[in-house]
Amino acid sequence: MFAIRHTRLPTSFSEYLSGHEAIQANPNAHWDQNLAMQVTYLGEDELEGLKCHKVHVNVVLKSGAVEPHDGRTFWLAEERNYLPVKALAYTYRFSKEIPVAQSVVNDLREIEPGVWFPFDVTHTSYNKFAIQREGRQKLQWERRYVVERVKANPKYDREFFSIVEFPDGTAMYDVKDGKITRSWRQGAPEATGGPAAAEGFQRWWILWANLAVVLLVAAIVIIRKMTVTGGTVKQ
Repeated sequence: MFAIRHTRLPTSFSEYLSGHEAIQANPNAHWDQNLAMQVTYLGEDELEGLKCHKVHVNVVLKSGAVEPHDGRTFWLAEERNYLPVKALAYTYRFSKEIPVAQSVVNDLREIEPGVWFPFDVTHTSYNKFAIQREGRQKLQWERRYVVERVKANPKYDREFFSIVEFPDGTAMYDVKDGKITRSWRQGAPEATGGPAAAEGFQRWWILWANLAVVLLVAAIVIIRKMTVTGGTVKQ
């Protein structure tokens, strides 16, 4: 899924290519029920010395719209378990010929016999309006995923996932019912009563200080007014 990671579809690539009904069957996919997919095989091609099969996916409205909304073309490497080594993305309202984004797998490694994994993947996005108005690709952003190591069958104790070490200076929060009940900096000394109590005391101190200033100003104004009008102040 590295090739289409930015689409945020939590499905397998084979499930993705199986069509919208297969995606809809996945409870985590959140596929739009008004959309349908059309998958077309475009034949063989060669890319970076790899024999590939080109597959094109169009997304269309179920309402019967003739023109598809967007599409993607994939190069699937036959000798790499048919993993996508390149993908082009199109948004047809901007252009039908110029892709708005592309993904390239630069490094596929065999981590076990017959099992290949992408260690270096680059996503490039282009400014859609430059494509529409000027007919050219203008870089908008680029994201690169570099994998340091992979284990095909990792085994970790439960503590590996439940005990997380945070470096000093990390902002930490306790959240209950959607509200922050406590906040602090990892490694910083806590105030008496904890960070939350310290913050609460600080807020009340500022409030009382502001109130005292307001009362003092009001008293000065009243005294001056009484002095100007000939009033007297009794002790």
